[in-house]
Amino acid sequence: MATLAQRSVAVPLVRHGVALRRALRVALPHAVLILFSAAILLPLLWVFRVSLTDKLTAYRIPPEWTTPHLDHQSGPGRGTCRSC
Repeated sequence: MATLAQRSVAVPLVRHGVALRRALRVALPHAVLILFSAAILLPLLWVFRVSLTDKLTAYRIPPEWTTPHLDHQSGPGRGTCRSC
């Protein structure tokens, strides 16, 4: 039969393993969902970012990571929209 000192050491190690498995069981699906969400959202963010750049910057390879600006956007009062 195990002594009291042996029992008090063995029990936390077993509980630690159970807690680790439980944490992995919860964290793994969340990590997979985050990766799939990023795979879906990053192309949409890329399209939005490219829409704010001019054509030369949009088609440049390798892409230029500059701050987008609205200088090339057309709209009311800019003279490029005939019906505005």
